[in-house]
Amino acid sequence: MNRSPLAIGMSAVLAALAIALAAGCGRAAAERRDAGDRYVRRAQAAKNAEDVERAIRWCEKALRRRPDSAAAHRERALIYDHYQQDYLAALYHYRRYLELRPDSAERADVEEMMAACGRALAAQLLAAPVGLPPLPPPPAP
Repeated sequence: MNRSPLAIGMSAVLAALAIALAAGCGRAAAERRDAGDRYVRRAQAAKNAEDVERAIRWCEKALRRRPDSAAAHRERALIYDHYQQDYLAALYHYRRYLELRPDSAERADVEEMMAACGRALAAQLLAAPVGLPPLPPPPAP
């Protein structure tokens, strides 16, 4: 069966379009799945009610169930950042979120929060006592 070059070209374009849509739909589906995760929704509700301990438990359940849940990493980062002031842990979870959702519409906001976490972590480290014993007095001349 001979196909015209136009038919072959149209088939190729349609195949490429289908692949592009499937890739985009896969990312959108993953974002919808993350947003629809009942543990993530419960964590968000607990955080909004300022029940931080319960929000942490829900995030941990979500991450145990699906370690690649970008939404759970983002929620956990927000809790570490805003409620626990554990900036190092917040940076880890923000970074995981960006690794899992590199094309996120929230990328600029997350990067800004990461920069603020880095500054807060530096300030914490500078304010922390070093833990070294004081130096002995110099010997008498």
